[in-house]
Amino acid sequence: MRDLDGRLLLANRRLEEILGIPHGKAYGLSHYDFFPREVVDEMLKSDRQVLATGAAQERELTLPEPGAVRTYISVKCPLPGEGGEPDAICVIATDITDRKRAEAEFNRYQEHLEDLVTQRTEELTRSNESLKNANRELARVHAHLLLSEKMASIGQLAAGVAHEINNPVAFIHSNVTTLESYLRHLLGVVQAYEPCDRMLPPDQLVAVQAAKEEADFEYVRSDIDSLLGDTEDGLDRVKRIIHALRQFSRPGESKWQLTDLRPGIESTLNLLRSELEHKASVIVEYGEVPPVECLPSDLNQLFMNLLVNAAQAIHDRGIISVRTGSVDQELWVEIEDSGEGIAPENLHRIFDPFFTTKPVGKGTGLGLALSYRIVENHHGRIEVESDPGRGSKFRVWLPLRQTGPPAAR
Repeated sequence: MRDLDGRLLLANRRLEEILGIPHGKAYGLSHYDFFPREVVDEMLKSDRQVLATGAAQERELTLPEPGAVRTYISVKCPLPGEGGEPDAICVIATDITDRKRAEAEFNRYQEHLEDLVTQRTEELTRSNESLKNANRELARVHAHLLLSEKMASIGQLAAGVAHEINNPVAFIHSNVTTLESYLRHLLGVVQAYEPCDRMLPPDQLVAVQAAKEEADFEYVRSDIDSLLGDTEDGLDRVKRIIHALRQFSRPGESKWQLTDLRPGIESTLNLLRSELEHKASVIVEYGEVPPVECLPSDLNQLFMNLLVNAAQAIHDRGIISVRTGSVDQELWVEIEDSGEGIAPENLHRIFDPFFTTKPVGKGTGLGLALSYRIVENHHGRIEVESDPGRGSKFRVWLPLRQTGPPAAR
């Protein structure tokens, strides 16, 4: 307890121990004797606030002790004097040092736990993201393997069909050539006999004329050349298709080799002729095409995927342009269409497996995914430009030589 000037009126043993005062000798001593002036001034300022309001006030106070620093919560209450007006302050202090230390330790431990939780959360997030990436890659590789196996089977089937068809077509072509020779000889014989018609008896001449009219002889004779020519053209086209099938499938080719890409592009265009000619005019512009180290059958599959997509992007009739060129040690093949184009929000997803904007039944969403893998496998890159409503352009860049170990097929 102290008066309004900060002098002690009464102190318990604990305060005497803290201030180092002999027992019973605290009366009349001032706080200025023990604490810095600014600290005491702050105490007296607080005392005046208590006296002015007439209400108790609680505050925290840290006091030095020999060998330690202790923290107290002090409650100040005004004490009325003889006239009823407060003239002293009663201070009741409670030592909360241990509690403060415990709180500080708890806060440090809580911060440590929060840091640990944050660290573990970040690690878990990274692990989840890594797992998602691994799952996406696994799905992409799985889709690529499935489609690769499917295309390999189709390639083997196409090669087998081409081989089986080639044999009968070869002897049909040979027979048609021989038949053409026979017919020309027979027509020569008939032509040699025609002057003799007037020497026949009237009844035989009438019979010959009737037979010619029944057979429509003059028309048949004039149409034979056209008919044989059309037949030979048809057989030549079948032979070109067979050659294109064999060129496209390239059965058994799994080794990297230097290849001119133009025959592969031509064979792919021949195979797709019936699909393309009803949708678009195909313009081919070959620039410099040096031999490139590649897997030819894979690149043929790439060209087919891009050409089919270009045709399917055209609703009525349009233009498909195929261009080639080279820059430094890279070769490029470009396929551009005048179709509906690709929406900007879909451009970053077109190479994802199973993603497609086509109606159900029109696409599997694996064509461009496989194309991307083929280009990636060749250590190349594929660029896409698209203007919705005006068309798309795919440009494939391939290194002329594989600088590192070629990727596995």
